[in-house]
Amino acid sequence: MNKLKITSFLILMLSISVFAEVYTLEKAIEVALKNNESVETAEKELEKSNYVYNEAFSGALPKIDANITYLRNIYSSKITNMESYFANFANGIALVNNTVMNEHPSAGLTEMPFMEMPDSEIEAMKDNTIKFELNLIQPIWIGGKVGTALDIAKIYKEMSQSAFKLEIDKVTLEIKKNFYQILLLDESRKVMALVKKDAYSNLDKIEKLYKEGLVSEYDIIQARVRVRSIEPKIISLDNYYDLAKEYLKINMGLDPKENIEIEGSISATFTPDTVDFYNTALTNRVELKLLENKRDLLKENAKIEFSNHLPSIVGLANYSFQSQTDDFGDTFETNYGVGAFNVGVTANIPIFNGMGTKAKVDQAQIEVKKSDLEIVKTKKLINLQIKDVVSKMNLAKEEIILRDQEIAEYEKALEITQVRYDNGLCTQLEVTSAQTALESSRLDKINTVHQYVTALIDLEAATGLVTNMEYK
Repeated sequence: MNKLKITSFLILMLSISVFAEVYTLEKAIEVALKNNESVETAEKELEKSNYVYNEAFSGALPKIDANITYLRNIYSSKITNMESYFANFANGIALVNNTVMNEHPSAGLTEMPFMEMPDSEIEAMKDNTIKFELNLIQPIWIGGKVGTALDIAKIYKEMSQSAFKLEIDKVTLEIKKNFYQILLLDESRKVMALVKKDAYSNLDKIEKLYKEGLVSEYDIIQARVRVRSIEPKIISLDNYYDLAKEYLKINMGLDPKENIEIEGSISATFTPDTVDFYNTALTNRVELKLLENKRDLLKENAKIEFSNHLPSIVGLANYSFQSQTDDFGDTFETNYGVGAFNVGVTANIPIFNGMGTKAKVDQAQIEVKKSDLEIVKTKKLINLQIKDVVSKMNLAKEEIILRDQEIAEYEKALEITQVRYDNGLCTQLEVTSAQTALESSRLDKINTVHQYVTALIDLEAATGLVTNMEYK
């Protein structure tokens, strides 16, 4: 029977090692960051910030555009053809000249030719019209708005970087808590496995004594009750352990059907560096940096509003060419088109807009002051958060020492109770009570260790120094 159990256990362990992916804390965080949608979104926003800066910089560069227009005349009104008028006038003069010359040869006149008469009316537009225009606009001075826009783009990039780090920290902290929750449950399962082993060993011993008539039926009932009370606790821990792993797989973005195992240990041996946590938080808290970035943006916005008091100067350049012909092939011939090139400067000088600009500047400055107050309040809350976390961490540390002392005392008490029972000086109920007290004390210590580790994780969040390293 024992050989069968050993063989089954070895087969189970082999199957786990072959088919289950083993995750350390560092690996779990790495996978979670790779698969998390919020982190990916923040990363895209960070990428976008580069293009925002390019857009702001484009405000200082010239703007060049070209327009080409082609029109085909389908119908146009008739107008008097001045060539016909002048041809008719010239032919009249030629007629008079030629008549005089014929009647008075001695007058010395020369014969004048008659001109071909064109149509008396022509269409107002030619069949083909084409127009080309090239424009250049160069900002020279627009009240400092371009420089301010560049500063805003830089701040936006810093905000995107902070937001990206914030998402990474959130995922890291969540995975850490989830990971150590699994380790807590695993340690509790190990304790209960030892408790179960001791309970069955005790039951086996009591049954043998009962068969020999050395103990009462009450004692064997107590031993059986003790064994039966352990099973529901083990089942409950197993269920919570499986659920915690399922939750970890969700946070890591893994397939729920994937089989995973956790590699790590939970202990209270790690001690954070004794540094000034508050000043560390002021330097590293991403939330505080975001608030400071927000304040800087509001200051830049106030500058933009104030710039509306200032004049703006823009340089201009324009080249245009227009041609009208009946034959499209002659469109770009010199005699059929007109070109023009000009340059200039335009200035816009604000004089009075009903105090609207001043009102907007005042509003923007009020928003800056509100942001300063928000930063002061956040710093106070950070200080309070750190005090609370450090207090919980120190309390858990002290409680662990007390739990160790308590476990030692309960172990001693169980040993004494067992000796007394073996000598017929107490009942099985007292043994069971001593075993239960030791069991509870061991579980309480594991929970206290977990509270200490949780406080360490919260301290990382409070100081802004979030890492993916396991506490060892």
